[in-house]
Amino acid sequence: MKLIFTGLLFFSSFFYGQFSDNFNNHDLSKAPEEWAVLRGKNDAGDDFNNWQLESLNKDGSDKCFFVRYENSGELNEDWLISPKIDLTGYEGNFLIFSQHNSFIGNSTKYEIKISTDSQLDRDQFQTVASYTDASFGKNFSLKRINISKFDKKQIYIAFVKKDDDGNNWFIDNVSVKGKPVAENSKSLFYPNPTSGELNIEKTVTSLQIFSMDKRLLKTYSDVNFIDISDLPAGVYLLKGTYENKEVFEQKIVKEN
Repeated sequence: MKLIFTGLLFFSSFFYGQFSDNFNNHDLSKAPEEWAVLRGKNDAGDDFNNWQLESLNKDGSDKCFFVRYENSGELNEDWLISPKIDLTGYEGNFLIFSQHNSFIGNSTKYEIKISTDSQLDRDQFQTVASYTDASFGKNFSLKRINISKFDKKQIYIAFVKKDDDGNNWFIDNVSVKGKPVAENSKSLFYPNPTSGELNIEKTVTSLQIFSMDKRLLKTYSDVNFIDISDLPAGVYLLKGTYENKEVFEQKIVKEN
């Protein structure tokens, strides 16, 4: 097995967002630290076509991780593995990232895996989501995965591409967001304040959003996540019911 270390590019811990990496603060000419790149157990493929940083614009200020398709005559596995992410103080966690590919109609498989034990032992990872080429296209699209089964644990996240003469894969804006455990009794919707995305602690069967002058603005059914980024900054009232018919009401703050 050949091991190549890539790295910690941009890491920040903040309220409701314990990991965030947009890859822009890294120098393309230097090998990053703490992220890891592995091949599959059969060691198929080569280093040139494995995960690497890629510039998305001419001046190199906007970057992402990128892996090329490989044509080795075998099943190629290309692993990109995050640094350790500490979720011990958080619940209701979600993995959020942007991705796109280059071609249509290939047979590439894309998998998201998580380990609580090791960054480098591939056998310790379990698959939490998988995609095919039909799952996304040539422009970046947002993917959001509920990883709450790993609440209160330390984890490593792997992006694994499996192909032979398949597709390219671009990954950007990787983040893990959850709610501090101490906040659980205070807020059904989080983060609060929010710039748009609102996680819901448990599924609600009906939800209405009102302005503070009691105008009905939005309605939802059977949701555990909403996006209110199109609403102006301000305070809003959320009303609705849980699956057990219990009624709730909460104010949230929308920021720009």
